[in-house]
Amino acid sequence: MRRRILVLGLGLLGAVLFVELGFRLLAPVLDLKVPAGGQLLPLARGAQKYVSHPYTVYRLNPKTPGVNSHGFRDREWAFAKAEGVTRVACLGASTTYGFHLRRAEQAYPHMLEQELEARTGREFEVMNFGVPAWTSAEILANYIFTVQDFEPDVVVIHLGINDVAPRQRRDFEPDYSHYRRSFSPDTFQPPNRALTQLSALYRFLYARTKVRTLQAGLEREDTPRGRVAKLDVASAEPFRRNLRSIVEHVLGRDGVVILVTLPHAPAEAERWPLKVQGIEQHNQILRELAQETGALLLDLAARTESFEPYFKDIVHVEEEGHALKARSIAERMIEGG
Repeated sequence: MRRRILVLGLGLLGAVLFVELGFRLLAPVLDLKVPAGGQLLPLARGAQKYVSHPYTVYRLNPKTPGVNSHGFRDREWAFAKAEGVTRVACLGASTTYGFHLRRAEQAYPHMLEQELEARTGREFEVMNFGVPAWTSAEILANYIFTVQDFEPDVVVIHLGINDVAPRQRRDFEPDYSHYRRSFSPDTFQPPNRALTQLSALYRFLYARTKVRTLQAGLEREDTPRGRVAKLDVASAEPFRRNLRSIVEHVLGRDGVVILVTLPHAPAEAERWPLKVQGIEQHNQILRELAQETGALLLDLAARTESFEPYFKDIVHVEEEGHALKARSIAERMIEGG
């Protein structure tokens, strides 16, 4: 019996090796795209950087290095504010989080704290509430259930691209329920780690069926109605409503709001026409909200040429671009009193 089991095991192993070898020989001939040995690991680890969360769909995983217990890329915060400290809450998505940047200290909120203290001689606490791919819906929910409990004196709002995606769908709903789905990050257990290192066939199949980008893991599948060729102006109203709700709440508590428009790379305009259209519409809404509510406006989109050397893609900038944002916000805060 033991010999039979051993022979069967060796036969199965030989069959697996034969299939694996055959796949490796045929893949180049069939022009199949097979990820490299370590290529899937960062994607899988990336999925583990996020956890599901009530109301905001997901947040950063507090178990990830550099993420605090509240689920944000920043140092640990206490709800109680120290006497004499001015607290600033930075709301946004990846352009606030610091996408493409290796360390939280390279994103504009951290540099804004340094700029304000250097310019005024006072003590500030600037908090980074940015989470990649959040729309104004998640940002509003996060403000209501989390941010306001920290009692910020100043709220900086800087976003504009992620609300374009739900607006591109023909089945549009104002609460974005047509777009969002429950977040369940892929797990990547040790056997998977070994198999992705050893087997090209496994990597090929896993990449096609399991590995998803963060954005794909949050979006509902396309409906039969498809996507629009041009954005409907009316579909921008939820963006206006969500931000107005935050602005009016902060101002109603005697806080200060700074609305910061989002510059975008001119070189990407032809490649992403709908995204550019949406960003520009959202920037105009920020301008209008500032005028209507009395919030401060910092129109960085009007200074796009200053950011052109620093763009990494359509909206994300290098560390030098974040430094420019920090200086500009600090100047607007001090100018606005």
